[in-house]
Amino acid sequence: LALLAAYAAPALVKGLLLTSAAPWFSGERDGMAGGVSEDFLRVMISQRRSAAGGRDAYYAELCYELGSNWVFHRQQSPGVNQAMLDQALEWPQYVLNAYAEDMRGIDHRTRAPTLRIPTLIVQGRHDKKQRYEGAVHLARMIPGARLATLEHSATMGNVEEVEAFNRELLQFARELAGRGKAAA
Repeated sequence: LALLAAYAAPALVKGLLLTSAAPWFSGERDGMAGGVSEDFLRVMISQRRSAAGGRDAYYAELCYELGSNWVFHRQQSPGVNQAMLDQALEWPQYVLNAYAEDMRGIDHRTRAPTLRIPTLIVQGRHDKKQRYEGAVHLARMIPGARLATLEHSATMGNVEEVEAFNRELLQFARELAGRGKAAA
């Protein structure tokens, strides 16, 4: 969504911080896998099919599985897992499904190389949900983009490696502030 905003109104965007990003939603393009993994999509689809079979609380189970199997590289405390579940359950399932359907058609390969906006992509190396390779490819596509790899994280690097994530964010914010002073 941040990329779409940057394409639509680049003058209003001072910088882009993208996390768990890729040039397309899912699958393989140009011989490269990127975006949401097929394994994760299979889990989501099987949960939807289970719902059709009358299984109780299937959406809550999907949200629980998201936190316990997909977004973290290391086991988290019960409190972190509960917070993840609570946050996921705030999104109604129909919103999540509609979002996924809308995103399926997104392909940034033609527009990403036209961006002239400072960009930082932060990606966990062990992300099973949103594949690391997609972030690497996107960083190569956007002129001047920098990829910051969180070596001990999956999707939720801001939780698993708080200090490293914040350090990257602070450095990027300082770079953006420095650009503003140089332009003045």
